[in-house]
Amino acid sequence: MLALAVSVFFGLFALDAFAPGKSRADAWIDFALHLVPAITVLTAVLLSWQRPWIGAVAFITLALAYAITAGARLDWILAISGPLMAVGVLFLVSWRSSASRA
Repeated sequence: MLALAVSVFFGLFALDAFAPGKSRADAWIDFALHLVPAITVLTAVLLSWQRPWIGAVAFITLALAYAITAGARLDWILAISGPLMAVGVLFLVSWRSSASRA
């Protein structure tokens, strides 16, 4: 559920594409481009629904990749990579606990 919430959170950032003074065509193109992170996270959720190891790898990788590309913006890293890392760790715990029961 947290992973779905992160996807919705990222999707909210796409709404800034509809700024005043921007043409409708440009706004829709920007909106679609801004939805790419949300769709990426949603895809990771769908792929890892029954396979938690995929979620662990995907979300931890996404968190680290964003942290590396964000540079020195600690506030951005915490706001974006933080939730991604939390979801990745939860998938990792789920995977490890299901592996120990098998």
